[in-house]
Amino acid sequence: MSVVENGEGFMGKIQRKVIYDVYTIPSWTAPIILAVVLAIFVTIHFLYYALPTPLTLDDEFLHPDRFIAERAEMHTRNLTDFGVRVGGSPENDYSTVNHVFEELERIAMRASSPAHKMELEVQKVEEGAFDLQFVPYGMTNVYHGVHNVILRVTPAVQNSEYSGHCLLINSHFDTMPDTVGGSDAAAMVGIMMELIRKVTSRADAYRHCIIFLFNGAEENYMLGAHAFITRHRWASSVKAFVNLDAAGAGGREIMFQAGPGHPFLVRHLQVSAPRPRASAMAEELFQRGAVPSDSDFRIFRDFGRIPGMDFAFHTNGYVYHTKYDTPDIIPRGTYQHVGDNILALMISLLDSYELYDVDAFRDDPAIFFDFMGWFLVVYSGHDGVVMNSLSVAIGVLVIAFCLKAMSFKSGLSMGEILTEFATSVAILTASIGIGVSLALLLAAILDAAGRSMSWYAVPWLLFGLYFCPMLLAIGTGTTIYIHYFKRDLLSISHRVQLFLHANYLLLLLALLVVTAIGLRSAYILLPGVLFYTVTAFVSGIFFHNRRRSWLIIHLLGQVLPVFFYCAQTHLALQTLIPLTGRGGAANNPDILMSLICALIALLLGGFLVPLVALCRHPRAVLSIFVFGMFITIVLIITPMGFPFREATMPQRFWIFHTQRRFHGFGNTTYSEDSGYFLLSTDRHMADTKSFVPELAQAQRIGSECNGDLLFCGVPLLSSRKHTRAQESLWLPGPPPLLPNPTTLTLLDEVIEPGGRRKTLTFEITGPTHMGIFLSPGHGMEMIQWSLLDHVPTSGPRWHERETYFLRLHYFRRLEFNVTLQATEIFREGAQSIDIVLTTHYLFHEEHRTPEFVEFIEKFPPWCYVQGTMSSYESFIF
Repeated sequence: MSVVENGEGFMGKIQRKVIYDVYTIPSWTAPIILAVVLAIFVTIHFLYYALPTPLTLDDEFLHPDRFIAERAEMHTRNLTDFGVRVGGSPENDYSTVNHVFEELERIAMRASSPAHKMELEVQKVEEGAFDLQFVPYGMTNVYHGVHNVILRVTPAVQNSEYSGHCLLINSHFDTMPDTVGGSDAAAMVGIMMELIRKVTSRADAYRHCIIFLFNGAEENYMLGAHAFITRHRWASSVKAFVNLDAAGAGGREIMFQAGPGHPFLVRHLQVSAPRPRASAMAEELFQRGAVPSDSDFRIFRDFGRIPGMDFAFHTNGYVYHTKYDTPDIIPRGTYQHVGDNILALMISLLDSYELYDVDAFRDDPAIFFDFMGWFLVVYSGHDGVVMNSLSVAIGVLVIAFCLKAMSFKSGLSMGEILTEFATSVAILTASIGIGVSLALLLAAILDAAGRSMSWYAVPWLLFGLYFCPMLLAIGTGTTIYIHYFKRDLLSISHRVQLFLHANYLLLLLALLVVTAIGLRSAYILLPGVLFYTVTAFVSGIFFHNRRRSWLIIHLLGQVLPVFFYCAQTHLALQTLIPLTGRGGAANNPDILMSLICALIALLLGGFLVPLVALCRHPRAVLSIFVFGMFITIVLIITPMGFPFREATMPQRFWIFHTQRRFHGFGNTTYSEDSGYFLLSTDRHMADTKSFVPELAQAQRIGSECNGDLLFCGVPLLSSRKHTRAQESLWLPGPPPLLPNPTTLTLLDEVIEPGGRRKTLTFEITGPTHMGIFLSPGHGMEMIQWSLLDHVPTSGPRWHERETYFLRLHYFRRLEFNVTLQATEIFREGAQSIDIVLTTHYLFHEEHRTPEFVEFIEKFPPWCYVQGTMSSYESFIF
């Protein structure tokens, strides 16, 4: 109803019309909206697992040009029949290399088109070395005897269109210890073999050649890719690459790295792949070290200086790098999905004009993302900045327009409307802060109670734990202010719209900030911003005071954003949750997940939850979120809340049965011990103490990292693992049986004229996988060594000294020298350098001692234990 009041304006008395809006919607509509959002999420979940119908050998007659999933699966199973294939082992370097070579020979002999010439060879690189600039600490790799199998396809008769430039397709056939690597990456190798059959069946030759690299040393820090791109004669012809790998098992692949700086690659994926999946946000997270993994993409980019795309499985990361990653868990539809996409992409690139002169198409990195795997959205970084800036500018104008329309239709002055709007922004901001604080508080309480990661095996528990606090806080703040601090001169509908405008303003500010700091991930905010821009403007013109019309327009405008954000939620949780099981014990993963879930809840519910204030019984609606939190907390204290499950969601343990020896000057041994080094993997290492009583005696390494022992006194596999060392455990135990003991011998020591430079020459002997930790003495620096033409970036500081981390791969004997420079003249008997020599026996299960086997077998069935023998020997020279 309407009434007319007299009010004081700045020019005296004016008449203004005030609309009292007591309209409320039935409370049962809120559960319906919530159910629709949940139904959308469930729909996306099932759509993701709705893989394409796999084609069989019998289908090939009707579909001669299509990728055949059954044949790719057969190749995968044949490869995994060789078992574990650790780089440097006979199973990998001989048996598997021969198998891959023979399979490719058969494919080449049966090629159905004479238009193509195929060249096949095995590459063996005797030696190589390179730096890896990991975050936060780098490392140096030195390798010997790396094997690759390479197939090149060129036109049988070269014509005027042939460029001589090549597209590289790469994957690896080696594995981590104790796994046959079904998804990582035998499935990709099988897919590549079927791709060869298909690209060589075309009657016409391509404009460019194609190289298939089956590399035999990826898991040992990307040695195979480096050996090819820096040593092979065909490497100089490669102008672009496609890398196929895995961070999960089966499912759909996702393109998560592209370029750098060649967006034409993503555009070819956009126009060619039938079911593309890609994410620029995933690229930014991966390249900033948020994911504890890496791929050959880094090698081709940094050492080959060529652009490319990185594809990987990410589903079911629970079994990644475990014995459970077998071909049996890979649906045949996975092969069809990857094969269809990569085959179409390859053909598009092989016929492209861009590969004639790749440098001519260099540009800023593209912004890219898919919508539910149906299509790919791609635009340039410059266009993204322009689009985001315009969205913010238009958004501010739309807010101003809506506030002016509200002032006109309510009879309130613009000043009064702006005051109400500012109050709404403040209350919404405070509500968001309270919601985040509640989620963080709950995460801290659960961790203190030993219930962190309760959602690990049952991800939907996250909705009750961390989505509900944010939604409850937003709804409560909005409702309390509207219903208990009412202004009679402004309708409830208008007041709810002010809160929606406030959420809109916060999104605009976030979009502006994220764009200003140069993150392409700003696209994640655009759907919410763009659709609300349209619906708010339309409502402001036509339906601002029509109680049902504006609400219907608003809800319709939220359908597509909800679909988009549900899809992004599915992708984020599916990828990130398994990562928390191998991210180490130092940080509480619930803190990370609570922040992520709170952000997602804000994107999903920021334009929906304030509508609770329109309900007749808002407290009943808000009680849904309270009930959701309560039920979830009850469930997580039941067995459902236990994080791990046998075979499907295992708890990881990597245990190194270690012999340690400590040498002084003159290579004399002054101390030695042995035991088990338990590398930190997750937050729940102590949960197995009731099954493994010995763990009660394990000591946290902690302060040892700052003590007398270089790199914490443990045989770290890589410099990345140093950040986990403090939270790792050391358990004294019997010595291991090491088949190839190590030696480090000082062969020569030369002090140059002037006395401030010294060169030390060493000889190392040992097994195929060794590590060297170096730290020059105080007042000294390493200015040269024979393994590289430069001194690498140093690692973590140790007693205010530089440190260096070096991995030796497949060497039995190595001679190298180090040149030190001191600020003072070298004195006889003075300490110059600390050196630690470590070993890892990654494929020597037959040498495990009975005590080690018994120790491993004590772990409960939900644990996956990767057992390795190792040694740690420290020297002073």
